[in-house]
Amino acid sequence: MNGFYSSVAGATLRWHDFPGDGLPVVFIHGLGCASSYDYPRIASDPALRERRKILIDLPGFGYSDKPRVFSYN
Repeated sequence: MNGFYSSVAGATLRWHDFPGDGLPVVFIHGLGCASSYDYPRIASDPALRERRKILIDLPGFGYSDKPRVFSYN
């Protein structure tokens, strides 16, 4: 797994990139998954073993910035 950071709209976002073959599966968390804190369990699912997985922490979650001037609604 590789972790990356990128600055977007004044906030630094973090995403994880798990290598694999074929089209990647992109995970953007919602209410059922709290962020990268839950991603290892998801990424290790046997059904996804061979797939490339990109897992994104949205602003305010996981290892991404938690800007005060961001609408979390």
